[in-house]
Amino acid sequence: MYQKILLATDGSVPSEAAVDAATQLAAEQGAALLILHVVDIYGYYLAGGGVLDLLRAQGQEILGKAAARAEALGVSFTSRLLETGVGGHRVAALISQEGRSWGADLIVLGTHGRRGVDHLFFGSVAEGVARLAEASVLLARSKAPR
Repeated sequence: MYQKILLATDGSVPSEAAVDAATQLAAEQGAALLILHVVDIYGYYLAGGGVLDLLRAQGQEILGKAAARAEALGVSFTSRLLETGVGGHRVAALISQEGRSWGADLIVLGTHGRRGVDHLFFGSVAEGVARLAEASVLLARSKAPR
């Protein structure tokens, strides 16, 4: 059913559920997997290179953990680290754009399931991807308490 699955991960608990779902689905269906992490440098750009280097290193670590899961299941994958940049590209837009460019037929990511005031202030990358993506979107939620 799915041939190209894009997994967007940020290392959060809900994102771990997305890693499990995407890698399992890719293994079951023999799909190629693109593991993606977006470093959102928007609020950190003025902080300088040290902070940005730390964010990039954390991103590589997050990608490495997801890659290990894919390898354990024998899934064919590639991984990519993207940055939002100063020009205003937001995380959801970059994930959706990458899905389009790569030809993903499914995008998998975690959701915190925020509601009310939290949702108003923090928004939702998952909601943005669901709105912007041309591919189907699978939102994975952790069973851990929010």
